[in-house]
Amino acid sequence: MGQVKFVNPDIESSYREPKIGEILFNAVIESRPKVIVDFGLLYGYSTVCLGMAAKHVGAMVYSYDIFEDYPYNKSDMSVILSNVERYNLQDCVRVEKKNFFEWIKDPEHFDMLHVDISNTGETVEIIYNNLRDKNMTNGRVFFEGGSKDRDLMDWMVRYNKKTFSSIASKVKYTVLREQSYVGADNRIISPSISEILFAGGDR
Repeated sequence: MGQVKFVNPDIESSYREPKIGEILFNAVIESRPKVIVDFGLLYGYSTVCLGMAAKHVGAMVYSYDIFEDYPYNKSDMSVILSNVERYNLQDCVRVEKKNFFEWIKDPEHFDMLHVDISNTGETVEIIYNNLRDKNMTNGRVFFEGGSKDRDLMDWMVRYNKKTFSSIASKVKYTVLREQSYVGADNRIISPSISEILFAGGDR
């Protein structure tokens, strides 16, 4: 079998322009996880990227969101399921309603986790502390955010959210891809994706 190549899904997402889905896709191909958990779906871009790779390695993707309970840019389960079907991923993707902050208190086993839930530095601290305390640091953990430009996003500044740079001494992570660009509404969008590096050789 030849090398599996990433195809950028035609699904609206801040990840699409910088092809951040390629990072997730390649991580699955390289690491060959069996259980992948994806939190924060919007229209399903990250789920489809993970699912396309999961199909090649025999993995399952469990995709979670709070859907109509989110007060801002809501996910619609029917749209996500339609995109999953459009890319023929029904056999390796499951979409359910789950709250991340409840899930992380007693997380299920995973080999790879991706979290994109309007992340702040606080979100990453919660992920790191809960997984470390439960000795669940063997899986790869990716999160949206981590870059300096992402810290300066308008809503982060307006609502005085904890920045990623402010937690860098407590949580080690590496920024894998970042790009700022002008969105359709002329706002600057600065998505990035990072991977947590658990301390003490836990991973």
